[in-house]
Amino acid sequence: MKPHNLLLVAILTATWATTMFAEAPTTAPTGIRRVHVLVSGHVQGVGFRAFTADNAQRLKLTGWVSNLSDGRVEVIVEGPAEQIDKLLKIVAVGPGRVDNMETTDERPSPGEFERFEVRP
Repeated sequence: MKPHNLLLVAILTATWATTMFAEAPTTAPTGIRRVHVLVSGHVQGVGFRAFTADNAQRLKLTGWVSNLSDGRVEVIVEGPAEQIDKLLKIVAVGPGRVDNMETTDERPSPGEFERFEVRP
């Protein structure tokens, strides 16, 4: 292979690897995942936080849920990835009307939360 082709292959491989690993969900070695969720729609004043907390507790997840001043609800949830996926599906159809859910994986911090709670 010619030297300029080798350089091109090296650049493409490095770019591919960077993209693949930068976009991978962040999970701890134990399979613990942490997700930051912003939920918009008609989600305040309809029992959305209590609904989210009840389901998170049932799934044995930790974190919190809170109303934001702009009408959205914010959720930080941590636990087994499979259980978080279940919660996200439940929350997407929860009380009120969910128009959009922005989810961002964050670095897990096991032990930061003792339970799942409702915050103001």
